[in-house]
Amino acid sequence: MSYFGEQLIERASVPRSPDEADHALRVRLRGAPPAFKAEVERERAARGLRPLWPTLSGRQANRPPARPKAAQRAAHVLCGVVAPYVSRPVDVAGDHQRMHEWFDPACWRRALERVRQGRHVELLDRHGGITVASTVNGGLRFDVDPRLGLTLVAELLDTSTTRRLVERHARYGVPLSIGFANLKSERRRLLGRDVRAVLDLALNHVAIVSNEGQPAYPGANGVFAKSVSATDVRAALDEAKRRAYLRLAG
Repeated sequence: MSYFGEQLIERASVPRSPDEADHALRVRLRGAPPAFKAEVERERAARGLRPLWPTLSGRQANRPPARPKAAQRAAHVLCGVVAPYVSRPVDVAGDHQRMHEWFDPACWRRALERVRQGRHVELLDRHGGITVASTVNGGLRFDVDPRLGLTLVAELLDTSTTRRLVERHARYGVPLSIGFANLKSERRRLLGRDVRAVLDLALNHVAIVSNEGQPAYPGANGVFAKSVSATDVRAALDEAKRRAYLRLAG
């Protein structure tokens, strides 16, 4: 979970083991204002603690991410389905009982309206990890499938991180998990089971969770396009949807 105003950022994944202290703190502060993060770093430095965000400085914290230069074209495109249908049991903030979770289709439209209004959302390598794409520069785009919910298309630059991700996941696909602030939810009975129905949310990030356990949503997956062409990107998104249906039917 992470700080977002007075909301908690919830992670739709099922971890295999507890996070390390610094990693857990980064996650909790993921949605905190940049100036707040810079103040945290100054306090940690004064106490002789290692930085949570090594590249962050007070000046950088208040500077919006730079738009990529024209020469920085995407080397890879990841297409995915983020949180379809009903999750495995997950921890619920303020509740000791683990519950299945389901996103009301209307909540995705509200969430994307906030993104259109300027809310920044990132694609991360792990929860609390490196940013590999962002809505700030148009490299991360979302849409809503009427049956599978939130989908994404992420343009990734050629970096050591993205090359590692492609090498690891090109064959079997990318496990995805969502981080969000729950703004409104209620308990419902859905197909014979109690679920937490999320009615409104603010997107924080989507994470590639290859080393953090299985995604909470069995159908959540991403597929790398064979190239950056529009035809191959559409084919990759269609394949991610096909895999989502197969996993949900299994």
